[in-house]
Amino acid sequence: MTFRPLLRIETRRWGSVEVYLENTKADSRFYQDLLQHLASDYGIHPISKAYLYLHRIEVTEEPITVKIVKVKPRSALSLAMHEHMEETWLCLKGVAVVVTGPIKEELHGGSYAVIHPGTKHRLSSIEGCEILEVTYGEFTEKDIIKFED
Repeated sequence: MTFRPLLRIETRRWGSVEVYLENTKADSRFYQDLLQHLASDYGIHPISKAYLYLHRIEVTEEPITVKIVKVKPRSALSLAMHEHMEETWLCLKGVAVVVTGPIKEELHGGSYAVIHPGTKHRLSSIEGCEILEVTYGEFTEKDIIKFED
């Protein structure tokens, strides 16, 4: 199943980012297509708490950005923080290692983490992973503070 046309693909040293929706309000059709995509392509069905949290995509009045982040094996994103944006990372495939402040946890298919504004965070993977990243609030590079690569 093709989820929907990509807005763009960004290639990084640690993997890639597929951008599907950026800085706009999602409508019900987008949300339903996303849920169908998660079920058919990743086997993630609406039986988890993650789905309850994802419902915010449909009801929020904030602009959102929706991406699929693909992290190569033995790779990590920068340790960073956002002053205004909130992110949700839903593990679609593989095992992700998420550091939020002093907490380090593994995410497996269907589990998620919420990264609140002002929280230092890093995403990495030993085996490789795919993450659905939903950013709430206007996504801008000016809001990203990087501490280390």
